[in-house]
Amino acid sequence: MADSADPTLVLASEEEATAILSMMEGMLHVLKDDGLKGSPDGEDLEDARVWLSTATEGQAYPVRLPIELSAAQQTMLRNAIANVGDQGQFWNDGDGAEKPFTARIENYSGNL
Repeated sequence: MADSADPTLVLASEEEATAILSMMEGMLHVLKDDGLKGSPDGEDLEDARVWLSTATEGQAYPVRLPIELSAAQQTMLRNAIANVGDQGQFWNDGDGAEKPFTARIENYSGNL
């Protein structure tokens, strides 16, 4: 069981997880276009994307997931969450409804 002080990803819905994964894929595409796919940032982002994809598989939402990532990988996850959140306080959940985007990392221990 995770300690309450451990980094934890809090997701309200599968749609939030999907939005973050989609953002990560877009970020990877930008790194590839910039010739940085194999860079440390690119590798950390890919590792975080794979972790999120695996960790959310078959989950019942809302969910709290203990984060099993290095500090650099947590940073990539946090950046993707922030990028989705920067698209606006509300986002389309895929069914045409606007819902607040609430995904967050509690007890973040990544790079500052």
